[in-house]
Amino acid sequence: MSMNLVPVYWLISAFLLITALQSWRVQGARNALFWLLLSMLVGLADVLSDQMLGAGVLLVGLAALLNRPIVVDEDAARLARNKMADFAAETGLKLGSKLLWCVLLLPVITVAATLLLRQQHATESLRFELNYAPIFALAFACVIVPLAIWMALRFSPKHSLAAGSDMAHQIGWAMFLPLLLAILGTVFAKAGVGDALAGWLPSFFDIDNRYACAVAYALGMALFTMLLGNAFVAFPVMTAAIAVPLIIARHQGDPVVTAAIGMLSGYCGTLLSPLAANFNLVPAVLMNLDSPHAVIRAQVATALPLLACNVGLLCLLVYR
Repeated sequence: MSMNLVPVYWLISAFLLITALQSWRVQGARNALFWLLLSMLVGLADVLSDQMLGAGVLLVGLAALLNRPIVVDEDAARLARNKMADFAAETGLKLGSKLLWCVLLLPVITVAATLLLRQQHATESLRFELNYAPIFALAFACVIVPLAIWMALRFSPKHSLAAGSDMAHQIGWAMFLPLLLAILGTVFAKAGVGDALAGWLPSFFDIDNRYACAVAYALGMALFTMLLGNAFVAFPVMTAAIAVPLIIARHQGDPVVTAAIGMLSGYCGTLLSPLAANFNLVPAVLMNLDSPHAVIRAQVATALPLLACNVGLLCLLVYR
């Protein structure tokens, strides 16, 4: 049996459509347009041409710009937050450890289903891209876990879907920033940005020194991630510029170690960048923090020592 990602697209599209309908009911048609276009774009991605997909992305961006700001009654919002906090506290006391099991159920099912799919792939009873196994597993878990929670905790599916849509509204367009930035990284790689950067490197450090190359790659991943907001953008560019031609080809470094520690170094840059809006700005909004950069300030003491450790580990392990 052959499997592709189309059912996963449909699942995401269905959730986005529910979000659009709720937005239409609460906020009006203009605010619902963004979610409706996004739902159609994801659900029909397999049948639309490249030109139509590109036009759809532009329309989604335009719809995001046309969203009307929501006028919030601060007193009503504060009262709603207090009621939600009281409900959460009461629910936590009532359900106890059941809540923890519900949280752990998603990663457990995802890992188990991933291992099972990989085993089935090895037996060739299923035909699909091996890299798709975690995606299929996560989609399966996202269907099974809500059903288990509804049965175990006796929550209404309507309330769960409404809560998910409310969170999607709070996060907004930033929810799709990692996807867009990953696409941007692919565009940069196809455009030859990494190759162009490789031509400038000899003027900045000694490319014949293998440890200088390792340090440059780790620091470059962190810096480029800070500038563009996502390690997935930095990875193809810095790997094409430094990792492949210098660390791996020139100095015979281990490609697995290079890629793994390089990505970890990029994540250190994520902790320090306001452009990583989904990680650093959205939580500040959801938690009603006084400063939008409070999360970044709290992460500096972790990011810098961790980056130094990554640089040391890369130099120590990559040429063994």
